[in-house]
Amino acid sequence: MVDTYSVNRDLLKKTSPHVCGLCGHRIKERDLTVDHIIPLSRGGTNEISNLRLVHSSCNQIKGNFLDEEMSWLAKAYFAWLRFLTIFFP
Repeated sequence: MVDTYSVNRDLLKKTSPHVCGLCGHRIKERDLTVDHIIPLSRGGTNEISNLRLVHSSCNQIKGNFLDEEMSWLAKAYFAWLRFLTIFFP
């Protein structure tokens, strides 16, 4: 039996730019994790369309929330980091 998550995770790591799907900053290999856009605990799947690369710290902040459910503080944090990429790519 093929593990769909492992196959899709490896494909995502090979084909996607290593840019965090939450904060927009470049991800170093040691900080790279795969996030389920819709968490498995919320009915998400391991399909590649539900996966994105993120920093491990950003993934911890997101937890099992949907993007639109994150607190205003987390959203402000990610917006600030995306803004900083203008000056520090």
